[in-house]
Amino acid sequence: MRKCFDRHGCDKGIRHGYERVYEPAFKDIRNEPIRLLEIGILRGASLAAWLDYFPNATIFGIDTFDRVPSVDVPILQHSRVDWYPHDSTEPLDLAPANMWDHFDIIIDDGLHTHTAQRQTFENFMPYADRYFIEDVWAFDHMTPEQKQHKWLKRGGYSEQEYGKLLTVLKPYTTEFHDQRAGHQPDSFIISAT
Repeated sequence: MRKCFDRHGCDKGIRHGYERVYEPAFKDIRNEPIRLLEIGILRGASLAAWLDYFPNATIFGIDTFDRVPSVDVPILQHSRVDWYPHDSTEPLDLAPANMWDHFDIIIDDGLHTHTAQRQTFENFMPYADRYFIEDVWAFDHMTPEQKQHKWLKRGGYSEQEYGKLLTVLKPYTTEFHDQRAGHQPDSFIISAT
């Protein structure tokens, strides 16, 4: 899996080491015709990596396309990719559109604030068997040095909002995956089933 991430210039590998979470979780379904939704597309490196890793999957993507317009993301034209312009913090009724009614895996790689991650989880978890939230700033797992990181100082992350995220996760079977050793301070994944 790390080779797939690195081959497509996806920061899930070299920057975060997320293959240590995803490889054990996905190896048994790698060749299955799964449906994977990634929230947050940017330039499409993750979508390309998922297409590479899951040769029989249909890959879906949602993004606001504010930072990179969809016309500048070539992978969106791939025959196994379907995408939709949407702000994941806003409700979206996926059920009526046959192709968008249920996913084996949803990965939230969208806006990395606790508020956005909580709202996105509330909006999309009903459509998922397995749900992963990437790039979590996990306060109860941070060292004092990590709590001083420049991104946290810029605002947008609070212990109160992290607490709200944990409250929303309570009804689900949840695992916390700390990949920060040797990686970025946000190399923390929460998975829920």
